[in-house]
Amino acid sequence: MDQVSLESANEREHKSERRWIVKSVRRPRAIILDTTDINGFFDPENIADLLDWTPDEMRRYLDQQPLSIPKRVTVSATHVRLHSLATLIQEVFELMREDIYEMRAWFQAPIKALDGRSPRDMILAGELERVSALVDETAGGFAL
Repeated sequence: MDQVSLESANEREHKSERRWIVKSVRRPRAIILDTTDINGFFDPENIADLLDWTPDEMRRYLDQQPLSIPKRVTVSATHVRLHSLATLIQEVFELMREDIYEMRAWFQAPIKALDGRSPRDMILAGELERVSALVDETAGGFAL
């Protein structure tokens, strides 16, 4: 009996380890899917909502003059800008262990590596590439 109990305890421990491994290698939630409409187009309103941005801030990012954000994006340059921002959102979301509140806080917080400016301010000033480089460095373990 003792040997059987020992084996089943070892089996339970092994199964527990396997479950932990499966959980640790699971794919991150694709928050980027939340940035598209039902047709698969990037939706500026959805992206603004994820970042807790106002419509004016999204228009500023897109360099648009109209009074409203378009529902469907058809201009290829605009689509590219939205894709770049949506991809960055996904990367930061994954770095923040899929915590949307931490992700939003990160975009709003001043960061020393960005000269004390927030990623939001940098992006709105046209420096998405610099923020993206910081995220890449952070993911690689090189950022401050």
